[in-house]
Amino acid sequence: MLELGYFSALLERKGTALCKYDETTLPTDLQAFTYVPMGKFADYFATKHIKPEAIEKLKNWTDTLLETADSIPGSALMHGYSGRWQLNNTFERWREINVTAPDYVTSKCSMDLQIERDGKKGYGVIWGTLFIRVKNYRAEVKITDVVTKVNCLTDGSLLLTTEAHSRERIDSFGGKIQQFLEMPDKISDPSHNEWRLKPAARESAKLTGHYEMKSSGGYIYDRIFVSAIKIS
Repeated sequence: MLELGYFSALLERKGTALCKYDETTLPTDLQAFTYVPMGKFADYFATKHIKPEAIEKLKNWTDTLLETADSIPGSALMHGYSGRWQLNNTFERWREINVTAPDYVTSKCSMDLQIERDGKKGYGVIWGTLFIRVKNYRAEVKITDVVTKVNCLTDGSLLLTTEAHSRERIDSFGGKIQQFLEMPDKISDPSHNEWRLKPAARESAKLTGHYEMKSSGGYIYDRIFVSAIKIS
């Protein structure tokens, strides 16, 4: 009972399942836990095989648990995705321009997230620098976004809603590409963007994905590939 108390305090009741054999009686104060009927222990002892019905129930239960990317614990007081992330964003499309080599538009940012343990609510902030080289236009822009909504899915994916907060040009030269390349320091009508990042295959503590900035009519004027690495 002592070990169960420590275990369930760390993972919560919904993260704990009890395997119950017919020969045992479940105390009333443990009936709020998920428990799996295992049948008779004598049958298991004789065959060393778990009943298919018990395996199926265990599988159904584990499917409801939240996953995280490799090397990120899911048993902290906050969700394992809480903390600081390093973001490297590559724009495949920027301000209605398809970006191809040797041109580039990239941003290097940090992201701090605070996410509740169940992964359903959270908030954060993103800040960094946007580097632009398109045709004869060069610029560096300080950017800050606010993370207004967070949702962690059972497959380890991370859904974010972000809102542009500020943009400040710290360096630029070359001719204008289009009239709206001039970025105001204050954003009067901040855009809201939906991100979906998934655990990267065979890479620890890393999420990748795309997000798009669209007009109200659904026209895509930015498309960004995101690589996020958890650093603390």
